[in-house]
Amino acid sequence: MLTSCISAVGIGANSSVRTRWKVIFPYPEKNTVVIVDDDDAVRDSLSVLLTLAGFIVRSCKSAAGLENVMTAGKVDCLVIDVHMPDMSGCELVEQLNSNGSSVPVILISGNIDAAIKGRAEKAGVTHFLEKPFSDHELINSIHQLVG
Repeated sequence: MLTSCISAVGIGANSSVRTRWKVIFPYPEKNTVVIVDDDDAVRDSLSVLLTLAGFIVRSCKSAAGLENVMTAGKVDCLVIDVHMPDMSGCELVEQLNSNGSSVPVILISGNIDAAIKGRAEKAGVTHFLEKPFSDHELINSIHQLVG
């Protein structure tokens, strides 16, 4: 990532006087988002969307795969599908909490009923998106959680 540039420029048509300066570009550190969804198409499309939106994106297809991703580097936000074969999104959030994780979570699903929402809220989840959701809804939710 380009964060600074040093340049020199001549002043006047045939000037031997050169001015030198350093420009600092104010690029903030990119936030890392991890997508956990068993549907390859959803994972792939969300990965492309969030990468184009300027996030570093990692993904995995199950709760079991998340452990490796979490230990591989910093994670600023998790986007977790509610309905997965090995462990539900709510169970995964509860497990993360019991392991001391404080990474904010967005739960996504085609159907988020009151029981799921209540269980997730009890585990500290504040953002829910029901499929299909817009690109802006997801990006705005991430920005709200990571600042």
